[in-house]
Amino acid sequence: MIKLFGFSPAAYRIPNLVFGVLSVLFLYLLGRDVLRSRRIGFFSAFFYMLCGLSLSQARLCTIDAPSAFFMILSFYCFYKYFSGAWHWLPSLSCTAVAIGLSIAGEVDFCIRDGNAGFPVLVAGAC
Repeated sequence: MIKLFGFSPAAYRIPNLVFGVLSVLFLYLLGRDVLRSRRIGFFSAFFYMLCGLSLSQARLCTIDAPSAFFMILSFYCFYKYFSGAWHWLPSLSCTAVAIGLSIAGEVDFCIRDGNAGFPVLVAGAC
């Protein structure tokens, strides 16, 4: 992004905007598939889009927008496995990779604060 836009605020905010839009899309797909209603899927994505926290995460340069996207993606992939729509290998692989990327986005928080959050991260993994 920096080669495309240079050192500007847009270069740092565009990836979060993309993750925010993809979060809304996958939340729609998750709501549509779980409750079997396009209307419920639309309203779940619409209310997520209007939520102040998700809006600010997608607009600002924070580490939370990619983590939220990958967590929603992991829920979607696991539901596809649970419902039998996808074979177990691709769905569980996608779930594992998405959870790993979601946690990797938050590891910076654990390291930056003097390893204060590292025991919590390890305890959550056990």
